[in-house]
Amino acid sequence: RMKEVVYDNLNLRNIQASLLLHNKVMTLQNSSMELLGGSMTMQGTYDTRIPTQPKSDFAMAIKNFGIAESFDKFTTLQAFVPFLAYMKGSFDASATLETSLDENLHPILPTVGSIGSLMIEKICIEGFKPFSQVASLLKINELNNPTIASITPKYEIRNRRFMLPPMNFKLGQYPAKPS
Repeated sequence: RMKEVVYDNLNLRNIQASLLLHNKVMTLQNSSMELLGGSMTMQGTYDTRIPTQPKSDFAMAIKNFGIAESFDKFTTLQAFVPFLAYMKGSFDASATLETSLDENLHPILPTVGSIGSLMIEKICIEGFKPFSQVASLLKINELNNPTIASITPKYEIRNRRFMLPPMNFKLGQYPAKPS
């Protein structure tokens, strides 16, 4: 149990976890921590029974992570999802990830399997010029700084494919539905 750990640019608080080593398998259980305005739990295994083909199998659950805090701390989000800089709100998420690992402990892509979901009750988008321009053209002021409600995408990674089924949500009072 640790009260606070600074890891790179993250402040992790109230960390607790149990590690069990048995028969060349490390098991992480009962782990939890507070960060990014919320909390995270994790559990899983790192299996080295076949030393040349280690495997990992983990699950995590996130509660109430701040979007702005996550964007500030993770350069990957900044690079791949710069739109998040305009969002205010929080999210919950859950994911599983299983994969074989190479000699540098990197995932071997054909073996990656993952299932996850994201739950966003409500976020606000502020200062995003494309929305302001659309609001002006359509004369719908609500699109200037809209809220998005009830977003619950689920994904799956299987056979080197990322699958994200269509989802419904509201942009302000306007429903957004796939056609």
